[in-house]
Amino acid sequence: MALAIACGACISLVAGFAAGWIAGQSPFGHAFAVAFIIAAGAVISLIARPSGGAIWPQIASILLFAPLILLGGYLRGRITARGTRRTD
Repeated sequence: MALAIACGACISLVAGFAAGWIAGQSPFGHAFAVAFIIAAGAVISLIARPSGGAIWPQIASILLFAPLILLGGYLRGRITARGTRRTD
């Protein structure tokens, strides 16, 4: 379980960064869209749990993975902003 969460956390950070990189403009906004899709899927999965199994993947998606996606988009935005600053 811990390894799955650690891998998911790393992949989430990279996913947010990649979403911002691919988008070109508004990296945080595009990372927000990805985070929303992940969190919405987790919430729907929690609500529609037919088997009553483990809920840790959904909780991790909502509380850890979605915020890390946002962090990845934020970091991409910081890099983009730093590269476009003028030094006149």
